[in-house]
Amino acid sequence: MAWLARVSAFVSLVLIAAPAFAETDAEKEARIQAAVDLCDQEAAVPLDPEATAPPIQFSELFVPFDQEVFEKRAATCREAMVGAPDKKRLRLQYLRTAIPARIDIPQMVPDLRALAATGSAEARFLLYILYGERQASAENDITRAEAIHALTAAAEAGHQNALEQALREYRFGPNVLRDPARAAHFAEGLMNLPRQGPHFAGKGEEAARERGRWTLGWVLVMDGGFDDERRAAGFAIVKEIYDSGDQSMLVPYLTALRYGRGTVQDAAQARALAEQAVAEGRVAAVSVLAGMLAEGEGGPADGKRALALLTSEIGQKDFGAKEVLAGLYLDNRYTGRRPREAARLLAAGYIESLVRAAALFTDYDVMIDGATRYETRLAMAAEVGEPGAAMALVRLKFSNHPDFGNDDSGARAILARLAAAGDREAALMLVETQFGDLGTSSFNPRPRGDAMPDEEARAVVEAGIADGMASAYRVKGRLQRVGVVFPQDDAAATKALLDAAERGDVAAMILVGDAYGDGLGIAENHRERLRWWREAAARGALAAREKLANAFVFDSFDKLMTLREGVTERVALYNNSGAGFVTSSGPVQLMGMFSGGRAMDAGTSPMASAVMDAFRVAPAGLAEEKLVPLIRVIPDAIRIEIERQLKAAEFFSGTPDGNFGPDVRQALADWVDAMGPLPDVDPSDAGGTTAPVAAGPLPMELVDRVRDRVFTAAMKKKMTDAERTAVIAQINALAAYGDLPARWVLVRNYHQSGAIRQGVSPAEVTRYGLDILVTRPEGVEKPDFEFIFDVTAMMDEGTIDQFGAALVNAVRDDERLRDPLTLGAIMQQMIFAPGACDSVLKAIETLKIADGGDDGCGEGARSAIIAFAKSSGAANVDSAARQAAAQTLAELDAGAN
Repeated sequence: MAWLARVSAFVSLVLIAAPAFAETDAEKEARIQAAVDLCDQEAAVPLDPEATAPPIQFSELFVPFDQEVFEKRAATCREAMVGAPDKKRLRLQYLRTAIPARIDIPQMVPDLRALAATGSAEARFLLYILYGERQASAENDITRAEAIHALTAAAEAGHQNALEQALREYRFGPNVLRDPARAAHFAEGLMNLPRQGPHFAGKGEEAARERGRWTLGWVLVMDGGFDDERRAAGFAIVKEIYDSGDQSMLVPYLTALRYGRGTVQDAAQARALAEQAVAEGRVAAVSVLAGMLAEGEGGPADGKRALALLTSEIGQKDFGAKEVLAGLYLDNRYTGRRPREAARLLAAGYIESLVRAAALFTDYDVMIDGATRYETRLAMAAEVGEPGAAMALVRLKFSNHPDFGNDDSGARAILARLAAAGDREAALMLVETQFGDLGTSSFNPRPRGDAMPDEEARAVVEAGIADGMASAYRVKGRLQRVGVVFPQDDAAATKALLDAAERGDVAAMILVGDAYGDGLGIAENHRERLRWWREAAARGALAAREKLANAFVFDSFDKLMTLREGVTERVALYNNSGAGFVTSSGPVQLMGMFSGGRAMDAGTSPMASAVMDAFRVAPAGLAEEKLVPLIRVIPDAIRIEIERQLKAAEFFSGTPDGNFGPDVRQALADWVDAMGPLPDVDPSDAGGTTAPVAAGPLPMELVDRVRDRVFTAAMKKKMTDAERTAVIAQINALAAYGDLPARWVLVRNYHQSGAIRQGVSPAEVTRYGLDILVTRPEGVEKPDFEFIFDVTAMMDEGTIDQFGAALVNAVRDDERLRDPLTLGAIMQQMIFAPGACDSVLKAIETLKIADGGDDGCGEGARSAIIAFAKSSGAANVDSAARQAAAQTLAELDAGAN
């Protein structure tokens, strides 16, 4: 019914303009002249050489904002235009007044185009204005390119409103790719604004020139891409305005001092001024001061104060504080990560923040108010080519997000546009997504209707591989896995995925981990599975963190995982999850975590500590709606132990009874705040798979040579006792140096070879066995059994007393053994070795280790030994043996040459 509204408005306009009674020629002429004079006064066009009155900027036509005023003015100008057709200026004056009155908007576009073609800056500016009118742009096909070309042409001509709008576009978008240099150019144009009328200046010209100068200073100091000379020019403007007492330049002035932009860097002065400004209640200084506090600029770092400031009442009024706070919520320096809160903050920010938020929406399904506005802003940023915006929107549309996701066709339309423009990553993703499902169980999946031919798809992928693009290898591997585009070949698929992973492709890392776990196209290898998942998790892949957490329950045999991965991270995932993780009975995915499997290896105290650490990783779980359901699935013993630990740390004064009431929940929150975030783990350190570094390492080639000769000698069928003793001593030297193959030979044969037991001490084989159990080298089978057999042999030969002391020394020398889960798993096996637990208890008593309990293999003994190792430091037994062995190996190598 839009046409009816336009007709009604036109009829109203005619009735307003028509005289109420018959008039003489003189009266008609007077009426028309009065309309002309009034239209000139109220709608004179800027930069119109025929203007007879002071120019009125288009934005001034909306003041006061009164629809009745708009319609009356448009009627007057229409009367003047119709009555005085010889005065050409009246046509444009009518058109510009009709826009606020919402009259004839679609019909005026051809007239504006014609006027713009004659060089009219105002007509060009109005075409840009009408581009924002969906109805007009749809019916008259005003494109974004046409609108921006018209705007910039008007701005270059010196049109005030056009300069102001062009400046805004190139600073903030959304219709152009932001460009600080272009923004500075238009700011200078506004600063040097020409007089807008041929005879008269506009009433807002001086203010506009000052705005241009102000903005130029801001842009040159705050934005990137300017050299020192331009920075200095910007700072000169900023300083002059700031020194005049104008606090609107506070932020660029502080920023210039903070980073040395256009002036000598003086972070201390910047921080002092920011402190003063915040104390005086100046909102804009909050983000600057908080950022400096967080980074330790101009004074000591104080992350807690930065967080408190950003979340305070004054901080919430500072628009810039949102981005700073979101950054602190994600970097794990002063608080555990809060991705859901960060997403909401970023969604209200500038374009860079929108892009960052998209990844969080994809992972966490965060719901926000104003979802449509967020998506529209991101889509507009993508359309003009803002870095990362298009691919962020694509991934969001491919996701399962309730507001933004499940729009595969929309995502592929964007990819097609990007690919056509030469974006090769987009072209590869277009190939990858042209089948609805590329899961390993979906052989011969059906292509989408817009899928490209196989030949074309292969060409895209192979071209990417030829150029070493990681994503090309990933796409090829996924297609080979299910047998589309390329022939089905699991081995080739896994190889391609490995190539992608080794080039840094995170999605491929997860798929490679899956392949190693399932033995798909490659030998099953759980260590490699975890290694690739860990690497992906370290790079931010939530799916990899989830896979690691889920794998913990099944790690009883391999014993390759840590409590951090299996318990802390699993609870943290719950803490940061949405409502779908929770049922009426509690967090459903945590039900089996606390019983059986590795949980029994760890014991109650370490499990409780691991759960507590989860809140350092993800403090969002401290909210009542998350914490109370979690409490329901935590076993009583662990709840009591958490309360006991909180009491021991003096955060809780009640009786640990497992009730976990409000006082305990508050104590937990206070403990988390005091402890700070749990540091991130380097994936190369996870799982305790790295052996201790040898002291004074020999060249690996030398060790290999010695090992090859010694192992060859050991294979000799007939040896004298002396030869056998010498070979065992040489193998022991290799083992003492840290050579895992040598250590495994001795551990595997100690219990069944008297010669080895004569040449290798119980303490040595204990140290070697513990290293094997922690490292678990590839190719080593059933090391737990061999270790137990060795300890049993010590019992049979009466040397078991050496075992306990050797174990304590090993824990002191090898940090990996101080992990309660690792040591707990070993001690669980020791129960089956006669005398082992008693030997450990005796060592505890001899060394006067406190709180060891009465069971050498119990949780108390384990905790006491770990605490003793941490407090007493290294025993240096291992390092001394390595140093001595290094000399022996060097002599063996020299003697053979």
